[in-house]
Amino acid sequence: MESFEADLLRAPLGTLKDQEVVRATGYVEGLVILAWALQECEFPRHDQKVDPYAVTDSVWFLSGDADAFLQTAILHGGAKLAACRELLYAVHVRLRDWLRHRKPKDFTGWIERCWLDELGVDTVPLIAESDLAIDGLPISTVEPERVQECSSILLERQRAILWLLGDYPRYSQTPVDA
Repeated sequence: MESFEADLLRAPLGTLKDQEVVRATGYVEGLVILAWALQECEFPRHDQKVDPYAVTDSVWFLSGDADAFLQTAILHGGAKLAACRELLYAVHVRLRDWLRHRKPKDFTGWIERCWLDELGVDTVPLIAESDLAIDGLPISTVEPERVQECSSILLERQRAILWLLGDYPRYSQTPVDA
């Protein structure tokens, strides 16, 4: 645990600054990938924030029983983790591409069927009119603020899978293109 993370956890209720609350809330989007990797929750949709209480409870966060949970937790296999990394990367890149260029694209060519099969991801919430879907609509028809929100969600989720699979000892220093 990094010092700023420990400070967040030790802070008395209601004393965090706004930016600290935003940072901690964002970290829950990364934690859902770690919870999923430990087979404690379903793979999250790319366009929905997670319930922070459900995610933290799934991994016994701040519980005295957390050590026992970690002793018995089983990590998904390498193929599933790699599929997660690839799908999150494709979605993240498409979100960033749309925010920069604001043009429709054929997103179906950006993803592999094997990733979706490995993760059990349905294409209905993922793709609309051949492009990335947000809330069931093609990304090009969605308000930029909503696309930015999804981009922030994916940034933390991608950081989590890269940290889990990578050579980065500190989560906060795991590089993700923003």
